[in-house]
Amino acid sequence: MKLHKGLFEILLLSMLWGPSFLFIKIAVGDIAPLTITALRTLIGVLLLYIVLKFRKVHLWKHRKLWFHCFVIGIFANGIPWICFNFAVQTIPTSLSALINGTTPVLTIILANIFLKDEQLTWGRGIGATVGLVGFCVLFLPTVFSSLQGTDLAVDMRGILLSFIGASSYAVGIVYVRKNFPSVPPLVAPVIQLFSSLLYLIPLAFIFESPLLMIQTASLSSWFGVLGLAVFGTAFAFIMYYRIIERQGATAVSTVTYLLPVFGTILGVTFLKETLDVQFLIAAILIFSGVLIVNSVISVPFLKRNKIAT
Repeated sequence: MKLHKGLFEILLLSMLWGPSFLFIKIAVGDIAPLTITALRTLIGVLLLYIVLKFRKVHLWKHRKLWFHCFVIGIFANGIPWICFNFAVQTIPTSLSALINGTTPVLTIILANIFLKDEQLTWGRGIGATVGLVGFCVLFLPTVFSSLQGTDLAVDMRGILLSFIGASSYAVGIVYVRKNFPSVPPLVAPVIQLFSSLLYLIPLAFIFESPLLMIQTASLSSWFGVLGLAVFGTAFAFIMYYRIIERQGATAVSTVTYLLPVFGTILGVTFLKETLDVQFLIAAILIFSGVLIVNSVISVPFLKRNKIAT
């Protein structure tokens, strides 16, 4: 029962993060990347803080947590959100999402180095590889066709930014698992987002004109920002910390494999898009990889021993 509950939490987080690249693409129409990141963080943390106030939880009782939250805020939302916001301006969202799919592989490598209780096993390695293959089956044909006739220099900047974002996510996931103590629910994400505002708001005012953008932004851009803040930040961070605490860094990183699957499902549901064989094959591989990594299913004839390093 515990395994099924853990899998449900991973699927739920995937559904919360799934529309994020779509929301970003909508928001950047009228609002610049740094301002989007600051607004997303501000609205998200206000929603979570209201919940904490109703629960009468005091943040200053956990002063030792503030430094760790500041660090994790840089790697888990500051750097990656800014990178992906800029990246989707120069490359297709599908390509940016594909590169984000390297997060589980990077996380497994870092977890093997820094986390004693998450050493690399054959099962985890095979599960991550199966999921990555499924990810490539889903996106590579689209990516190759979309890059034909585009400016390679512009594309390379977006590709590099996306990889930096994925790498930063991996560092953040491992850092949380290694350094965060047990605290009441919502305390860690609220402190993390609050501390992120200390540099996100000044950056937005230094390099952009946030007040002007707020006044002139269209309703569609605000829809994108609110979608990122409510679903991709407030609700998602609740599940994010819950999964890391209960299942570990490797488990939560596999969410990035599932994002394009749920993105496609949203397209079928709301945009009347159609499913093809390519998607079905990719979905089977991705779900299989996630199940293997989380020990819901085992690989036949394979002992889950630690891989020698």
